[in-house]
Amino acid sequence: MSPSRDAPPPSIDDQRKRIAEAERTGAIDPAANLMHHRVWLFSGASDRTVASQVVDALAGFCGAHAGAANIFLAFW
Repeated sequence: MSPSRDAPPPSIDDQRKRIAEAERTGAIDPAANLMHHRVWLFSGASDRTVASQVVDALAGFCGAHAGAANIFLAFW
């Protein structure tokens, strides 16, 4: 995963639209089911597989659906 200016991670609004469509078609369960679940995200400065931009976008997604207080980020 190598986001760039030309291919950044999707915005929260774009994610919400895609999720709503996937929920509507039955491709996924409702994202509301994530509310109140704890989410741990781990990332490291030397991580060459998943860029920090991707972890940040995932944290935003999870915060929007599970509640920001339930998101735990661990960077090393």
